Amino acid sequence: MKTSGEPDGAIVLGFDARHALDDRTFVAWDQDRRSQYLIRPEVPWPLSVDPMVWPAPTSETTNDNFLNLWPSAAAVFAAFPGETPVVIEIAVVPDPQSAGYWTRQMGGVVVQESAPSQYQTESLGYDVADRFLFSALSNGGFSEEKMAVIRSRCATRINSFGLFGDPAEAADLKIICDHSLEELAPFCVYRIRKITPLR
Repeated sequence: MKTSGEPDGAIVLGFDARHALDDRTFVAWDQDRRSQYLIRPEVPWPLSVDPMVWPAPTSETTNDNFLNLWPSAAAVFAAFPGETPVVIEIAVVPDPQSAGYWTRQMGGVVVQESAPSQYQTESLGYDVADRFLFSALSNGGFSEEKMAVIRSRCATRINSFGLFGDPAEAADLKIICDHSLEELAPFCVYRIRKITPLR
């Protein structure tokens, strides 16, 4: 288990591949789905740790990560030769209650963080999801009344990718989700970074 060494104290869980950022990838996001699930329905391409929100290409590559993530960015690129998926790094920002859980889950799991000499990283934002990457931020299915409250509190904090720009703001929604979606709780804050090979 490794921490990023950055102020958010994130623990890198692994890497994944997602489809390109274009309208074809998000064709399933019609107006009804947007109105029901997105805090900012006008966001063109909602990004997420949840592959039901941001679809992932399939690959025959298997790995032992408990979240079915790859151990390195290099492994993801190798799994899709000749293709150009978006490669992302997924990290959790643990709170005092969840730190022990992630320490146990990641014990013995080898994750290679992206080497600055090989890759360029771009922060996309912070998601709120359960411990199996089911996103409450973009896939929670809140009641109309609860969504109205959440939009009034959080809409201005959501960036153009449909994510929070600050982990503390994401943590506020986590608290709401822990009480409103108790059957899926506890929720966590996840950081998403886009990984691009340096040319």
